[in-house]
Amino acid sequence: MPSIANLGYVGYAKFGKINSPVRVTSADLHLAQSVTKPDIIDGKTDKTVYILGPKIIEGGLSFPAVHDQATGVISSIWNMAVQRDADGRISNDDINVKYATGVSYKYTDCIINTLEMSVTQQATLDVTLNVMGKDRITGDTTEPSYSYRNTRAITWNDIIFGISSSSLNVAGSETRQFSININNDADRYYTFNRLLAPQDLAPRKREITGTMEIMGRNLGLANLALTNQNRCHEDGVIRFGYELGGLTSATGCAGSWVVEIPGCVFEIETLNLTNNLFVTTVNYHALPGITFGSEGRSTNFVVSS
Repeated sequence: MPSIANLGYVGYAKFGKINSPVRVTSADLHLAQSVTKPDIIDGKTDKTVYILGPKIIEGGLSFPAVHDQATGVISSIWNMAVQRDADGRISNDDINVKYATGVSYKYTDCIINTLEMSVTQQATLDVTLNVMGKDRITGDTTEPSYSYRNTRAITWNDIIFGISSSSLNVAGSETRQFSININNDADRYYTFNRLLAPQDLAPRKREITGTMEIMGRNLGLANLALTNQNRCHEDGVIRFGYELGGLTSATGCAGSWVVEIPGCVFEIETLNLTNNLFVTTVNYHALPGITFGSEGRSTNFVVSS
């Protein structure tokens, strides 16, 4: 039988805890294993020994958020990335990836190691995540179903954004770009379990960082960074999310999703002189802290979903 061209657009990616597939632009989740050949002195001109490395399941998924499934998809993924239990662990999920006709795998016990959400003026709300998994088994090839024939992507006009603290407010009307990056610094832990797969996956101390672009210069935000030596802590809160056309619950759509990110420390802004629009770039670090959500456990910083 001659070979045929199988195109990837018939594929999909689906989390087990999310009812519908995620409309991804890319998904490179895969199983990898290294094979190395040490320089053994054995009287031969060719290498005669090889070493099997651990089986590693990792990869990323990228997609624009869309309205007909955004609250379920974004809320579930956000919670997987940020919610910790009393032991500091995060929840896992199975991810099924159909690559093409006849090629589908389910990656089990996956955790989100890194999550990035970003939006720029005149563009979409984009989500990129990197996951780790334990095992790969035969996947599902069932044709996916969606609530509607088509759906609108979440764009910059849907975005809710603001910064507030005891001394300043920054409105979304002066912000042109925003991103948040959550890094759980997860690792694989191996034992004598008679497998090349890890016994467990677990996150370590997480790091939350991000950046924003301000049209012009926000004097309050600039002064907050310049005077940080005068305070023993920061109380800045970033509010971020989306709302469909200003409606919290539109018929047939996912509605709204908003989170608050507390304990934000802002860096001194970056200034550039150009012939184009004058903007400033501000980097930030978020430290939710022990007084909010008990060191980032189950309450975290979810406001609504």
